[in-house]
Amino acid sequence: MAASTQGSRQLADNVVVGDRTAGVNTTHRGHGEAASKRCTQHLDIDFQPIPCAQPCDDLPELPCTPAFVNAEYGQFLGVQEVSELTDKRVCHTGEHSEKWAYNLCECPMGVNPPVGTYFCPIVGKPSIKEDEYCAAQSEARLEVGSFTTSNSAENPTEFVRRYAFTRTFETTPVVVGLMGAKGGHSANIRIFDVSPRGFSAAVIEPPEYDGPHYDEEVHFMAAVPGTTRMGEMHIEAGFVTTSHTVGKGGNNKWETATFVTPFNNKPAVLAAMQTSNNVALTFGSTPTTASPWLTSALQGGTASSIQLALDRSEVNAGSVDSEETIGYIALTTGSGKSGDLSYSVQTGKTGGSRTGWDDVEDNTVNTIKFHEPMSNPLAVASKVTRDGGNGGWLRQVRLTDNDILVVVDEDTYSDEEREHIDEEIALAAFSKGFTFPTAINLAPALAINSKADMLAAGWHWTGCPVSHHGGSSPKNGIWCHSQAQMHLQVPLVGSGRCTATFTNNHRSSVGENFVRLVHNGHIIKESTCNGHGCTAQTVTFDFSLGDKLEFWEGFAIIKLGDDWIKCE
Repeated sequence: MAASTQGSRQLADNVVVGDRTAGVNTTHRGHGEAASKRCTQHLDIDFQPIPCAQPCDDLPELPCTPAFVNAEYGQFLGVQEVSELTDKRVCHTGEHSEKWAYNLCECPMGVNPPVGTYFCPIVGKPSIKEDEYCAAQSEARLEVGSFTTSNSAENPTEFVRRYAFTRTFETTPVVVGLMGAKGGHSANIRIFDVSPRGFSAAVIEPPEYDGPHYDEEVHFMAAVPGTTRMGEMHIEAGFVTTSHTVGKGGNNKWETATFVTPFNNKPAVLAAMQTSNNVALTFGSTPTTASPWLTSALQGGTASSIQLALDRSEVNAGSVDSEETIGYIALTTGSGKSGDLSYSVQTGKTGGSRTGWDDVEDNTVNTIKFHEPMSNPLAVASKVTRDGGNGGWLRQVRLTDNDILVVVDEDTYSDEEREHIDEEIALAAFSKGFTFPTAINLAPALAINSKADMLAAGWHWTGCPVSHHGGSSPKNGIWCHSQAQMHLQVPLVGSGRCTATFTNNHRSSVGENFVRLVHNGHIIKESTCNGHGCTAQTVTFDFSLGDKLEFWEGFAIIKLGDDWIKCE
């Protein structure tokens, strides 16, 4: 949010003739005026635009109605006197009310005002000159996290809320969420208006319910379209825009999404709607049921493709007049680690002969175990079959360090039961929330001034004893004696695109000499020398969390410059 700067205006925000307006009245001294012109001390809240701050998303609508202003900013507009100031001198009526303690600007009317004009125009230049605390970050390709929705029964104007990603994505990602089961009403999380910086979401209920819902915890995964590799995990995300529907009143047609890079085996596919084109959801609106009722449906998954459609379940109310976009994220199944992150990705039956909301009370639903225990995991899941005719969607009932209990929820539009037969699901669980790629800390890799520095920074040395070698450090040149070959593993943690420059400083044509830079066991650049000398070698490569980068030396000398590696 941006705001005006009092330094550029100097005088009052509003005409100071008593407390007559809905705005906030404060008196500021003009140039050369006496200090007595300002009667009271008060706080100016000026939201300065930080130089490296990310701009806000365009809002679909800016509700400048009195109801919106009172609901969102009522705490700044109180007219009651502050009791601690009742015996203090005043210049104007109402000066010691909360309203006089804050500076608020006009709320501009209209749809989609330019970024930077929400609520207050930017005037003048930022007063913050330095921004070391917000150094530039690489753009994200993946994020796993969680958020809690508002209790729309108690706070109806927070039915629709906006959620921000930890880091900006390089393009608009796919977002898939799994909602909890705190509220007993049939409901699902609807994600829409996705941008590289965040998304909107609302807990919606199908017809036959009342609309308001308890607050729910939602775990989500976001991924940019296309292929991403995180360690050994192959991830592919994409979008399908369709009006094909299955379920009651549907046309029973499906769309096929073909993976750009086929998987070795059938992947786990997570999916969710990314739009709400047939049900209007706006900021400040109160809870309502969704008609038509739509969720995402999947079937026919293979190593190279998956079928998707909009699922009307058992609700034939409302018509599908506009296309909707479904986003999907396919992941390699299995378990493993990427740095300090553990993950468990699998497909399988939900467990038990029945797996619906009502079946939990009958104790016929089984949990799904993770490959390995994880402390306080985050988990996202999707139903990847449509067995039976009732449709349905997943909700998380219980999550522990060892397993998860998910059920298929259903509407009650055509009947009152919410039982469901066994389904196949895709499940991705992670030991913590994260963004990927993680920025690389280069300090350990640049600790090359001495052998003591490099070992203390985490360089891993093999090939010869650390007490039996030539040279003093990578900066000055270092090698193993005789025929021994030195291997130095660089202490890199994180993800990014890196450029490395290094030299074989042997400067001789004797023997088969080389210095090689090796990434995950593959030679990506080699420097050899002859009687005419050596040439520095430079190579650019993508480094991911969990990768391994090494120098291999054979009858040569490893020599590095002060800034031998740079990553972004």
